[in-house]
Amino acid sequence: MSGIGMAGDAVEEIIRFYLRGIMSNFLEKYEKNNGNSLETYLSGLFNHFFIYRTQLLLLYQNGLSYLLLDVFNDLFEERQSEKFHNPATQFHLFYHIGGIYNFFVLWLSHDMQETPEYLAQIAVSNFPADAKPLLL
Repeated sequence: MSGIGMAGDAVEEIIRFYLRGIMSNFLEKYEKNNGNSLETYLSGLFNHFFIYRTQLLLLYQNGLSYLLLDVFNDLFEERQSEKFHNPATQFHLFYHIGGIYNFFVLWLSHDMQETPEYLAQIAVSNFPADAKPLLL
């Protein structure tokens, strides 16, 4: 029985690595194109992830979408490390990362039928102005 658990852990690590690659690829493209607005960021993020629709839906259908949250948390913590010295900012960031993750989960539950542009428009309209600089 313990071998099954270890194999499951290895599979999850492979999936995290894959998702991290998707997210890292998006961030590289975003930074290379000098993106600096939340609207551009979210639109690009949803468009980029839409490319991987088949794989993401497969993860969701198998109850593994929580791994996406792990990747979001890890990457934001790494990339925003200077902001993590302030506990209030750290809570603020994780609160909004959770919102983005739940946005993705809802989109996955709809089989990603909504357009990335539509999602970005809704997401941006729900972000308070003080949160936007924290996420960029």
